Amino acid sequence: MLNDLKTKDYIEEAINLKTYPLNENDKIILTYSKETGLRRLVAKGVKKTKSKLASYIELLTANKLFCKKGRTLDIISQASSIESFKNIRKDVVKLIFSMYLSEIIINFGVEKDPNSSEVYNLFYNALAKIASSRTKIELYLAIIRFQLKIMEISGFALNFYCCTNCGKLIEKEDIFYFSYNQNGIICNNCKITNLSKTMVINRKIVKFLDTLKKSEFDENTYYDKMANEKLCKNCFLFLYKYIEFYSSRNFKTIQTLEEIL
Repeated sequence: MLNDLKTKDYIEEAINLKTYPLNENDKIILTYSKETGLRRLVAKGVKKTKSKLASYIELLTANKLFCKKGRTLDIISQASSIESFKNIRKDVVKLIFSMYLSEIIINFGVEKDPNSSEVYNLFYNALAKIASSRTKIELYLAIIRFQLKIMEISGFALNFYCCTNCGKLIEKEDIFYFSYNQNGIICNNCKITNLSKTMVINRKIVKFLDTLKKSEFDENTYYDKMANEKLCKNCFLFLYKYIEFYSSRNFKTIQTLEEIL
């Protein structure tokens, strides 16, 4: 972030997440900033028809924001577009999934986030992948990778390698029990004494998710090539329930997602 110590003006890159009405002409914009994490900024005069800022407050767009310090909330004085992800708004399925990702950012993001650059880049790359996706599978893969990696950054990384309770390797088992409280799979012996919430998942899903978790966001793995829509849908729903378990707020997009899945 570039600061001017005399005028207290600064510049930051941010993706728009949500807007709130402030008064007759102004709005509050909830953004995720590459420099500082969640930010609430004032966009003055954006409700006016001739506002120069109006085109920059559209949701799910990335902008360079020129801001100045305010009493309670900082004010956007100018903006320039970085990426509009326009293909997302042309497809209702892409739009709903992208709104779901923004809800995750809102639910798990924090102000003055030490991981803000990593989260921003992950979110930006996910939106770019969604915008350019040509098939439902490509769309799912982008979202699943985002789900896995955002939870890892947030401190809730999923463990698929060994029993999170006793440490036993359980690669040879066909059925796995996933413990929500322990963030990973547990063996059959520990399942008997484990009272936490668990879900049964099969070997194929475990291998698929573990590979995507360890791969780079743009990497094209063997499992990417072998993925089918049913597998991707099951993995998405599994991760959705896991993320919901740790979320402090309910997801408003879930009803719409259930209709389009």
